[in-house]
Amino acid sequence: MDSFKCKMLGDVHYYLGLQIERDVEKRWLKMHQHKYISGVVQQYGILEGRTMKTPLPADFKLRKATEDDVVLEEEEMKEYHSLIGSVMNAAVQTRLDASFGVGQLSRVVQQPTAHLEVARRMERSKETK
Repeated sequence: MDSFKCKMLGDVHYYLGLQIERDVEKRWLKMHQHKYISGVVQQYGILEGRTMKTPLPADFKLRKATEDDVVLEEEEMKEYHSLIGSVMNAAVQTRLDASFGVGQLSRVVQQPTAHLEVARRMERSKETK
């Protein structure tokens, strides 16, 4: 078996988008994505409006687009796809409460209608944690 030299660089504070805080004396470890989420919120201009306590509205019902629905422009579609990916990243790593909402919104990724506003709401809810 091959071996290699390793150099101790100290405690990890940031790894793959996760911020890691640790207190050895009190025996706790905290992982979060405040920096990542703040960056996403700024990137998509979701700063205006209040933060939300829940990722999805209580009365949210997923539905397919109909002929009467307003179709998103190409730029809005790109924003929706990118925003869903950003929310999915946080949901998989540290925000399990957003996983259900991401799954729901991913189902209509080909023809989102009013779902873009719901995706923006999810990002605002993550900002509060």
